[in-house]
Amino acid sequence: MSIVEANFAGSEASRSAVLDLSAAQAYDCALDFLGAYKLTGNFTVNLEWLLFRLHALDDVAFEIGTRTPLADHRRVAFRPRDDVSEERFREVILAVEQMIGVAPAPPRRDALDASPLVGALTAPWRRLTRQFSRRHH
Repeated sequence: MSIVEANFAGSEASRSAVLDLSAAQAYDCALDFLGAYKLTGNFTVNLEWLLFRLHALDDVAFEIGTRTPLADHRRVAFRPRDDVSEERFREVILAVEQMIGVAPAPPRRDALDASPLVGALTAPWRRLTRQFSRRHH
């Protein structure tokens, strides 16, 4: 899930949501909305187009975190603007997450190896491959 933290309830000043969003998916969505074949690749502009398409540009304010080198995603903090209901804010955040949220990364190989279940299932195979490699070298 790409929602890092969210506080939908409470006073207007305390409501916020932080999401990890895909820059590539934001670009693709903006291309689709505009019917274009190429854009500048400006993440801020693409996010504004997405919010415009959701009729939410006037409902939320956002702040984009610094770009992570070699990563497609950007961390974005959203806050509702004045007089935006809790329900509408939640609706906008969930729509943005669904459209351009970063999908969870698949488990790393070393994390799988650390799993007791995977270790138990792969142990016999590892023994066989070690025995085979010793005999043929």
